Amino acid sequence: MSTPILDTKLYAPLALGSVAGRMVENVFILVGALALLAILTVSQQSAGSADPSSFQAIGEVLVAVRVWVHDFVAMIPFGIGTALFSYILYSSRLVPRWLSGWGLVAAVMSTGAVVYAGFTQEFGFTPVTIALSVPIAFQEMVLAVWLIAKGFNQSALASRTESQA
Repeated sequence: MSTPILDTKLYAPLALGSVAGRMVENVFILVGALALLAILTVSQQSAGSADPSSFQAIGEVLVAVRVWVHDFVAMIPFGIGTALFSYILYSSRLVPRWLSGWGLVAAVMSTGAVVYAGFTQEFGFTPVTIALSVPIAFQEMVLAVWLIAKGFNQSALASRTESQA
């Protein structure tokens, strides 16, 4: 008798954690976008002001909020969510292990890029962050194409169905 491939007691919390990580990431990205919209309001207010220097300081703070939120704070839950998702795919064998293993390694590398950027305050496209972040970008594209073209491993799904019967 085979053991269940997808143990819901183990994978359900991990899947929820992955979804929660992606949702938190998106909330932070929304906060960054709202900071950019606030800059528009500040610039309109400063146009009619006799002393625009105070508005310039507010604008610089809003830009800094956007950079920190988008390039640092939002990327931490992204890395955690991606690592959880890749671990589920790796241990359940729903996709080839090389693909999900690539996701695990790339999630760790991407999180390393975020930590590096946070300590150095070099956000954006620096050589180190590009080198550490490119693998996760390619992995997510390859995973999407794989799932569209081939789907999940049918033998893993079949053995799960047999073990639950």
